[in-house]
Amino acid sequence: MDDPELPDEYLREIGRIVVAWNRLDSALTHALVFALIEDVSTYKRAVAVFAHMSFPQKLDSLAAMLRIIGAEFADLYLNDVQGLLKQAQEKRNTALHQYWYVEEGEVIRGDIKARGSLKVTSQKVTLQDLRDIVRFIDDAYASLFGLVTLPLSIKFTPQQGQ
Repeated sequence: MDDPELPDEYLREIGRIVVAWNRLDSALTHALVFALIEDVSTYKRAVAVFAHMSFPQKLDSLAAMLRIIGAEFADLYLNDVQGLLKQAQEKRNTALHQYWYVEEGEVIRGDIKARGSLKVTSQKVTLQDLRDIVRFIDDAYASLFGLVTLPLSIKFTPQQGQ
């Protein structure tokens, strides 16, 4: 193994993945809030509940709430959004739950799994590979925002009852 330090351009792209992921996770929290609340007084309490849920728990909770709210929301989410969110998580995990090193001038992503047997894999990674992950996460965000968050936010009417 050469130098374990990754080139700055790789570190920058991994950082973009982190930022894109945090934005997506935040949007999912807000989608859950919009699915739950009836008025503005419950907003902070809802955020407190959802803020520390794992991503898969948020996906399951949102699906359950959307089924309660109405079939049109559940169908949009289950058919168009949920799969993209799961794929975005998988892609993010390929970047953030791996070990990285430089070998013979190439950046390598390594993975170790020990579920019943030890499996070690490594793969060359290009900057474009990382940019594609960011783009996919951004697309999942846009899908969630457009199909779930915006229609649900219509329910969130702070002027109601005034």
